[in-house]
Amino acid sequence: MRKKLPVTQREYPFSAGATLISITAPEGRLIYANSAFVEVRGLVCHAG
Repeated sequence: MRKKLPVTQREYPFSAGATLISITAPEGRLIYANSAFVEVRGLVCHAG
């Protein structure tokens, strides 16, 4: 099981109209994230 890390208290401003969506598999692996979530989280999208 993955360690639960502490909350960082860091804020990231983003558009008030943006909706952040992510879906994880039962083991915690990210399987879907919309473009707003990818941008805010700083991830790299791998299509395929």
